[in-house]
Amino acid sequence: MIRALGIDTAGCNGQTCWNIAQAQTVVFGAARASISWGYQDKWFPSNWAGMKQNGIHRFSYHLLYPSQPYQSQCDNFLRVVGDNWDDAFPVIDAELDQGMSRTAITNCLCNCLQYIHDRAPKPLIYSRKQWIDTYTESGSWRNLYDWWLAQYLTNRAIEHPGPPDLPLGVTTWLIHQNADHFKAWPGLTPNSVDLDIDRWNGDSAAVDKYFGSTVSQPEPAPIPLTIEQRVTRLEEKVFGV
Repeated sequence: MIRALGIDTAGCNGQTCWNIAQAQTVVFGAARASISWGYQDKWFPSNWAGMKQNGIHRFSYHLLYPSQPYQSQCDNFLRVVGDNWDDAFPVIDAELDQGMSRTAITNCLCNCLQYIHDRAPKPLIYSRKQWIDTYTESGSWRNLYDWWLAQYLTNRAIEHPGPPDLPLGVTTWLIHQNADHFKAWPGLTPNSVDLDIDRWNGDSAAVDKYFGSTVSQPEPAPIPLTIEQRVTRLEEKVFGV
């Protein structure tokens, strides 16, 4: 099985040409939307639209500052993305400790996840096993959300074969960021900054299924009974025929 290919980008990459990514068989991507309570990535609108226009499944992510109030950070994130959750998911990027305690970091992360979940599709967590085990408290919360985990080889320009190591108590993973110094394909970005490469825990059909499962299909409206059908139903109830 070939694990589906994805990339993620931020302001440092410049404007990403998602048609080139699509031509390289990229089937999912992520764009940074915001940091903390005030920063908004200037390339997010372009990246967000570009993924959709090229048929690439979309994630938007927020870099969490555990030292800052979670609600103002979430509001910033939601304000940047707006209501554009059509076949898309939010991601909380947890990789900064800022000198905060394990309990404070855990509370900030969990509160942020719940706040987003109450207002948007269920978010994912992006992090690394070592960071999660070092800076957060263990508990059942670790299996409430899907995981996007980073783990690289010593040469970070080459893809780690996977799977990534799991934080303590976590039973599965969804996405593996397996290289972060990958040489960008020609024309992908204006400054050819090294690229983050991601692999799905499954093939492209699994990606389609994951995103498709978020679309709730409305139940069809009942077809009104004719007079004859109503009479028949009544006779069945009264006479048992």
